[in-house]
Amino acid sequence: MQSLLLVFFVLIYVYPLRMLFESLFTWVSDGRLGDGAGIRTFDDLRKMFVAYGLCFATLAGVIAALYLHAWRRRAAIGLDAHERASTLAHAAAYGYFVLLATASVAVALSMPAPGTAWMFGLPGFLYFGMFASFPMSQVVYRRALVSAGARSG
Repeated sequence: MQSLLLVFFVLIYVYPLRMLFESLFTWVSDGRLGDGAGIRTFDDLRKMFVAYGLCFATLAGVIAALYLHAWRRRAAIGLDAHERASTLAHAAAYGYFVLLATASVAVALSMPAPGTAWMFGLPGFLYFGMFASFPMSQVVYRRALVSAGARSG
């Protein structure tokens, strides 16, 4: 069931992602590279960020749920200590992505209209926080290995 949800959300996720990048390229090129996916007002931009954030959060949530499912069945599928630690680290990273997307949606919904120019991209800039997921997942991985009594490397 979770795999079917993953495919469903990937298919839905593509459209807001396209809108997001078309808007970005339209803005960066001053209208020479696209028409901004029909985004004309601040409210249109807000709706785009909300749609993208909801799609991204659900997609990341399904992936996190798949990793957690593997974690719950770790003995049945024969995961060794490194695979168990990796599974936990990936589940934590995707859980973090859900939090980032939720924060982006909250920022998009709470921005005052019409807002200043720098505010327009703030919900999108929050996604740069995904770079923190790698060091965070490495900490989770190492702690899981230590608790399992395995050696890293």
